[in-house]
Amino acid sequence: MSSSLRARLTVVGMTVAMLASLMVIAAATVLALPNRHANTNKVSLCHATHSTTNPYVLITIDPAAIIKRGHDLHHNKSPNGTVLRPERTFWDLVNPSAQNDWDDIIPSFDWSYFGNPDGNSGTYPGKNWDGPKWNVDRVGAYAHLLELCFGSDEPGPEAHLDVSKTAVASFKRTHDWSIDKSVDRNSLWVPVGGSETVYYEVEVTYDGYTDSDHRVSGTITIKNDGDLDATITDIVDEIDGDPVATDCDDDLPITLPKGHTLECDYDVAYGDDGTNEVVVTATFVDVEDPVDFDADAPFTFGAPTTQVNASVDVYDTPQGGSGTKLGTLSASGFDEGDTHTFGPYPKTFNHPGVANCQDLVYNNTADVRSGTTVLDSDSESVSVNFQCGIGETATGRGLPWSATKKAPSTWFMYSEWSQISTTGVDIVAGQHHVIGRITGTRGSGANATTLVIDLNANAYFANVAHNVKIQPMSCTNNQNYVQPGAFTVKRTATANVIDQSITVSGLANTACYAIHLDVFRLEPAP
Repeated sequence: MSSSLRARLTVVGMTVAMLASLMVIAAATVLALPNRHANTNKVSLCHATHSTTNPYVLITIDPAAIIKRGHDLHHNKSPNGTVLRPERTFWDLVNPSAQNDWDDIIPSFDWSYFGNPDGNSGTYPGKNWDGPKWNVDRVGAYAHLLELCFGSDEPGPEAHLDVSKTAVASFKRTHDWSIDKSVDRNSLWVPVGGSETVYYEVEVTYDGYTDSDHRVSGTITIKNDGDLDATITDIVDEIDGDPVATDCDDDLPITLPKGHTLECDYDVAYGDDGTNEVVVTATFVDVEDPVDFDADAPFTFGAPTTQVNASVDVYDTPQGGSGTKLGTLSASGFDEGDTHTFGPYPKTFNHPGVANCQDLVYNNTADVRSGTTVLDSDSESVSVNFQCGIGETATGRGLPWSATKKAPSTWFMYSEWSQISTTGVDIVAGQHHVIGRITGTRGSGANATTLVIDLNANAYFANVAHNVKIQPMSCTNNQNYVQPGAFTVKRTATANVIDQSITVSGLANTACYAIHLDVFRLEPAP
């Protein structure tokens, strides 16, 4: 079609002669118009305006905007279905006596709208598209109008927005772990010079996971790829009928010049698979009614986008020590309820020696952690009883002190040389406990007596000054009791050593000897 003919078609005051000539030219081509709408994803149509110089614009929209949202009803019915006025056609445009008001011209097309709850499909018959509603005289002019809107020769301006969107489902998965620590014995007896060993096990259980923070987010992209500037008046974003707030940086309405793009983001809490649908409503210059454009994006909650505690470290921390890493576990290798056991691994307790003898409660803690966060822990305690000494006063077995001659009521005894020098005498601690022997030799001359004081494996000398005291004396039963501080011979034996002896020489040659020892007697095994 030539530009001059195109111009004449858009003039309201067209003469009858001019109209007739147009009908003659077009009559042979009306049935041969190419079907440019085989793709049912989008439909192009002549959208009526109120402009007499530019009465129609080409818009390309989703079929649902025709079937469900009103282009099929434009100018004819109100939203509640009430007829507003008779249908107007292009003939009214070229008829000088008609109102400057006319209807959309919509081609026929097959459609399948899967967003419909019934998932149905069908064929749209078209509107103002072919002959039945036109008489023979008007067919030619109508054909030229179709060519004006849809033909490839100098097409009219197109009002169109390319709307697309993304929908990304995301959620967090938190893995749960627990730990149990055990020991084969909770109580130990460790003799002097000995050691005891316990064995620990650590069992870690995978307790499954919890999913949370389900969200759907994405971007709505609105590109004005038509020929007219647009004003975005409304954006309705929904997930399965639930409204979704969008953020376009600016408040609506937003001017979108041709060639420009607008992006709007959304982020909403949602927990099920579904489809996100958006309807963008826009107005265009010289276009009377708003035009809807839509897009949809399905989404599925597949693998978690964020995982917490998916990999954990297992540590064992002894009392007074730093943690030892036993190993690393990954949730990918576990089903709920599965366990992993570390150990058994030993802990040995050596007797610290009688000088440092003290019972001990030994605590040991195992934990499972993610990074530096401890998820669970468990402890075991072992009571360690080290064999220690009981402080005692010891003496050589012999004659008792008289209770009538300045002597207290005491079990303390003095030993006769006749027994020391032949069979020896027992060392008695705490009246009843034999902890060693005293023997002796005597040479010629004065002060030639030597005593050997020998503790057995159940006793040791106390760590005090002068833990050995000896008083040479006669064996008469009427002498005074020797107080501990009045002994004339004082020695210090090696302390805190089991089975220790001391030799004391240069003692006066007397018939008896009072011997005072500061010792520890080992407590018996339980």
